[in-house]
Amino acid sequence: MFDYLNVEIVFSGETDEFWSFVGNKSNQRWTSYAIERRSGCIPAWDKGKRPDKDFLIVRSSLKIVDIANYHTDDYLIAKILHKHTF
Repeated sequence: MFDYLNVEIVFSGETDEFWSFVGNKSNQRWTSYAIERRSGCIPAWDKGKRPDKDFLIVRSSLKIVDIANYHTDDYLIAKILHKHTF
Protein backbone atom coordinates (compact mmCIF):
# COMPACT_ATOMS: atom_id res chain seq x y z
CA MET A 1 0.00 0.00 0.00
CA PHE A 2 2.71 2.50 0.99
CA ASP A 3 6.10 2.38 -0.65
CA TYR A 4 7.50 4.99 1.71
CA LEU A 5 6.35 7.49 4.26
CA ASN A 6 7.39 11.15 4.05
CA VAL A 7 8.25 12.41 7.52
CA GLU A 8 9.23 15.97 8.27
CA ILE A 9 11.01 16.59 11.56
CA VAL A 10 10.62 20.13 12.80
CA PHE A 11 12.79 21.47 15.60
CA SER A 12 11.43 24.14 17.90
CA GLY A 13 13.63 25.87 20.41
CA GLU A 14 13.43 28.40 23.20
CA THR A 15 15.90 31.21 23.84
CA ASP A 16 16.38 33.01 27.13
CA GLU A 17 18.94 34.86 29.19
CA PHE A 18 19.87 35.23 32.83
CA TRP A 19 22.36 37.40 34.67
CA SER A 20 24.75 37.11 37.54
CA PHE A 21 27.53 39.35 38.79
CA VAL A 22 31.18 39.19 39.68
CA GLY A 23 32.19 41.05 42.83
CA ASN A 24 29.28 43.51 42.85
CA LYS A 25 26.02 44.03 40.96
CA SER A 26 27.47 46.73 38.71
CA ASN A 27 29.76 44.08 37.18
CA GLN A 28 27.01 42.08 35.48
CA ARG A 29 27.53 38.96 33.37
CA TRP A 30 24.82 37.61 31.07
CA THR A 31 24.29 34.09 29.80
CA SER A 32 22.10 33.72 26.72
CA TYR A 33 21.11 30.24 25.61
CA ALA A 34 18.84 28.18 23.40
CA ILE A 35 17.21 24.99 24.64
CA GLU A 36 15.24 22.24 22.94
CA ARG A 37 12.63 21.46 25.58
CA ARG A 38 11.83 17.83 24.77
CA SER A 39 15.40 16.60 24.99
CA GLY A 40 16.82 19.30 27.26
CA CYS A 41 19.62 19.78 24.73
CA ILE A 42 21.29 23.20 24.69
CA PRO A 43 22.44 23.65 21.08
CA ALA A 44 23.89 27.15 21.63
CA TRP A 45 24.90 29.49 24.46
CA ASP A 46 27.13 32.48 25.07
CA LYS A 47 28.17 34.56 28.06
CA GLY A 48 29.19 38.19 28.19
CA LYS A 49 28.30 41.70 29.32
CA ARG A 50 25.52 42.58 26.84
CA PRO A 51 22.36 40.47 26.43
CA ASP A 52 21.64 41.79 22.88
CA LYS A 53 25.14 40.96 21.66
CA ASP A 54 25.11 37.54 23.32
CA PHE A 55 21.69 36.76 21.85
CA LEU A 56 22.99 37.56 18.35
CA ILE A 57 25.85 35.08 18.88
CA VAL A 58 23.41 32.39 20.05
CA ARG A 59 21.06 33.08 17.13
CA SER A 60 23.95 32.90 14.67
CA SER A 61 25.05 29.58 16.16
CA LEU A 62 21.55 28.18 15.62
CA LYS A 63 21.82 28.60 11.85
CA ILE A 64 23.65 25.25 11.66
CA VAL A 65 20.68 23.54 13.36
CA ASP A 66 17.54 23.45 11.23
CA ILE A 67 15.21 25.09 13.75
CA ALA A 68 11.85 26.01 12.27
CA ASN A 69 10.58 27.97 15.28
CA TYR A 70 12.11 29.53 18.33
CA HIS A 71 10.39 31.20 21.24
CA THR A 72 11.47 33.85 23.71
CA ASP A 73 9.95 35.95 26.46
CA ASP A 74 10.69 39.28 24.67
CA TYR A 75 11.94 40.63 27.98
CA LEU A 76 15.41 42.16 27.60
CA ILE A 77 16.41 41.51 24.02
CA ALA A 78 15.43 44.25 21.58
CA LYS A 79 12.23 43.27 19.75
CA ILE A 80 13.83 43.78 16.32
CA LEU A 81 16.17 40.86 17.06
CA HIS A 82 13.21 38.51 17.61
CA LYS A 83 11.87 38.99 14.10
CA HIS A 84 14.60 36.87 12.51
CA THR A 85 13.48 33.67 10.81
CA PHE A 86 15.84 30.83 10.03
